[in-house]
Amino acid sequence: MSSLQQSIKIGRAYKLFESGDSFNAGMLAERIVKREPKNLAALRLLGLIALGANDPMRASSYLNKCIALCPRDARLRWDLARVHLVEGRYDAAIACYDKSLKLKPDFIEAVTGKADVLERRGDPEAARALIEPYIQAGTEEIGMAVVYLKLEQRAGRYREGIALADRHLADATADPLAQRHLFAMNARAYEKVEDYDKAFEAYTNANRWMAQPFDPVGYRDKVDELVETFSAQNMPLLSRSRNHSELPIFIACMPRSGSTLVEQIIHAHPRAHGAGEIPHLNRMILELQGTIGSIQTYPACIADLTERNLDELSKSYLDVLKRMGRSAVRVTNKHLDNYAHLAMVSLLFPGARVIHIHRDPLDNCFSCFMAALKAPWASNLRNMAFAYRQYQRVMQHWREVLDLPILDVAYEDLVDDPDRWIREIIEFCGLEWDERCLRYYEADRNVLTISYDQVRQPIYKAAVKRYEKYEAFLGPLREALASDDWIGDPH
Repeated sequence: MSSLQQSIKIGRAYKLFESGDSFNAGMLAERIVKREPKNLAALRLLGLIALGANDPMRASSYLNKCIALCPRDARLRWDLARVHLVEGRYDAAIACYDKSLKLKPDFIEAVTGKADVLERRGDPEAARALIEPYIQAGTEEIGMAVVYLKLEQRAGRYREGIALADRHLADATADPLAQRHLFAMNARAYEKVEDYDKAFEAYTNANRWMAQPFDPVGYRDKVDELVETFSAQNMPLLSRSRNHSELPIFIACMPRSGSTLVEQIIHAHPRAHGAGEIPHLNRMILELQGTIGSIQTYPACIADLTERNLDELSKSYLDVLKRMGRSAVRVTNKHLDNYAHLAMVSLLFPGARVIHIHRDPLDNCFSCFMAALKAPWASNLRNMAFAYRQYQRVMQHWREVLDLPILDVAYEDLVDDPDRWIREIIEFCGLEWDERCLRYYEADRNVLTISYDQVRQPIYKAAVKRYEKYEAFLGPLREALASDDWIGDPH
């Protein structure tokens, strides 16, 4: 194949990736690398795809190959810094940003990245010193403005932050993801100054930037298929792994329910490790049909699973946990899709434990709305209610058909009586009591989710009934949560 043909193919792969089709982009890039193992552009794309899939180990492998091929490329160091951020390795991320800036001193995105890491690890003064000159000169890029807004809000300068955000939001050519962040930051600032009308408008605009097509009927059909496949009649007939390891703990819930808090509590125990939202179970399920050579897609292909298949799959997942957790005897996975996969968890890990966190539906759904999540259902309050009811439905089904131990934790109960519930959580995990779990906010751990700042402090109740400030806007959400017939707004 000529170099021109190869360039055309890699260009097509990048276009697929930028359009959101990571699967086909990855397939094309893999074919290029198979033919040309040192193709820098294809290797980098595979690294970016792995990063987007929250798989930092694979991303790091690809990007380190790229750096070996082109050690003076500043952007590759910037890419690797973002991988280290996902890993929670803040010092390694800063080292990569510094190397990137040494190679390219005017690389403003690397300045932004370093400032973001400094803010995340609790050093706002250093972050401000790094980017203040750009702000004063008016030469900051939009991502830097997002970081600066975080610093302004930390300092209680909400009006000043709003003015900066508005200046960038007036630029119609700005990056959509950064626009979404700015709208969300503005919304929080308006809430702090008690202008709830403008806050809701800003949250709505943030979600508009994230809006994706949503098929409510197809969404419901997938839940139907899970319920029918993993029925009370079918479950006793399915094979199970012979590996009864107690290492895995799965935290299952809707987004914005308190999973980061619960994982941080467990991670504070000296014999436990919080692995975060690791994608390995999801990828295992996505690839299951091909792995076992079935003609059926998931979940129907589980009928073809053998005990040996399950043993091998279980071992591969547990090997990942052991690498991540090292000497830990319990390792948590808080991936947001866990609640949908608990039947597979029961087949793969008969010795696993599940912690199910639930929250007031209005608070939970509106918190998702405030976070401007990427999920297709998350940009519309009525669709959030629909997704929430489907989640409730599948969790009720699992309680009826699975023999996994499941601890139900209400977020409101946890924040109202943390001493009792933290002890219950640790006991359920099969761990001896350790006082450090009550001081989870002192744990030496870099949290990567939206809630990274919240788990650095003792439990507080500000998030309970937060929706009440926006009651005037929540009629559609209340109506959809109460309706058995509502099937969502396709868009």
